[in-house]
Formats: sequence, structure tokens, C-alpha cells
Amino acid sequence: MFKKTIVLLSFSAALLTSAVLPATHAAAQAGSSTTIQNVSSSGEVEAVGKSGTLVKLALVITKTAVKYGGDAAVQILKSLDAETAKYLAKNTGIVIKGIDLAIKKFDNETKYTSAAIRTIVLDSLRSANLPDKYIVDVTNAIVSTVDSLLENWED
Repeated sequence: MFKKTIVLLSFSAALLTSAVLPATHAAAQAGSSTTIQNVSSSGEVEAVGKSGTLVKLALVITKTAVKYGGDAAVQILKSLDAETAKYLAKNTGIVIKGIDLAIKKFDNETKYTSAAIRTIVLDSLRSANLPDKYIVDVTNAIVSTVDSLLENWED
């Protein structure tokens, strides 16, 4: 009980102290896949994107943040409106289930673009029965956090 109160207070404090960024509501096309390739100066073709292993690791960190709070939770909450953040705080189990489903869909050897990651996370949250009212905002927040973590690992 005390732990839940602290997590809820952390979520509330994060909302009050951070700027609420508007989330874009772009519709994702299910089943669409885009492969982007780079051609090096030597003529070799290589896939562009993040490895599935790193994406899975970033999703595990994001899932842990949703479950227990922390810096990544603040990153997630920054882009959510108050109503969506409140829903997320009360229904973390649905979001965690969706993230778990997404993790299972990533292949370690494949490279993924942000758009592909977003589509997989969106479909997984939908499979976990996250209400349509919140699904786009929560997806964007999760993918934004994953992208942020992946960018930090590149440096």
C-alpha cells in the first residue's frame, strides 16, 4: 500500500514539475514494414536501425519504470496528459502486459526503425486490451522513452 502511494505521488510530482508535451496522433498501419538501407562508400549495403536486442533491453527498462517508477517513468509521464497519466498509474498491469507482448515480437538479429518499433508496441498494447482512448498517447510515450534510451547508448 505504502509503495503504491509513493509511486502515485512520484507520478503526480512528475506531472506537476514537467512540461506536458502534446503527443501526435498518427495512425499506424498494421502489417506494414519498411526496410531502410545505407550504401557505404565501398558499395556495401547495410540495414539501418536499432538491433532487436537493444530494443528489447530498452523495453525491459521501460517496463520496470512503469512498474516501479524512476527516471524512465518521468520520461514516460512527461508526454502524457493528466487523465492518461492517471489511467496509466491505476492500470500498470495492462501496459506491462502489452510491453511483454512487444518484447516477444522483436528478433535479436533484426534492425528496427522507430516507426517499426512504434507499430509493434501499438499492436501489442492493443492486444493487451489497452483502451483506444489512451493507446496512441501511451504508445508514443513508450517509444519516445525507448528512442531516448537507444540514443544514449549510441554515444
